[in-house]
Amino acid sequence: MAYCKDCSINTFGHDSHDFSGFVTREEFEETGEYVAAVCEGCGVIGVDHNGKRVQTFSGRRKEIQAKGLTVLQAPDIIGTR
Repeated sequence: MAYCKDCSINTFGHDSHDFSGFVTREEFEETGEYVAAVCEGCGVIGVDHNGKRVQTFSGRRKEIQAKGLTVLQAPDIIGTR
């Protein structure tokens, strides 16, 4: 079982770091890159370099797209067959 930073703290009283380090701080801060993850507490989410759930992409979507990058959401990542 894996938890985002907030759910880990709420469930166990400390950060278990389950999703930490999948992207670097520089990648997240400079490009907005994040990792899609499945948290046992909050479901399919995007997490930053600290494993913290990125609550909304809408505020950064235009900024990220202006850099020529794509913001993927769950349907884009999971896909359909």
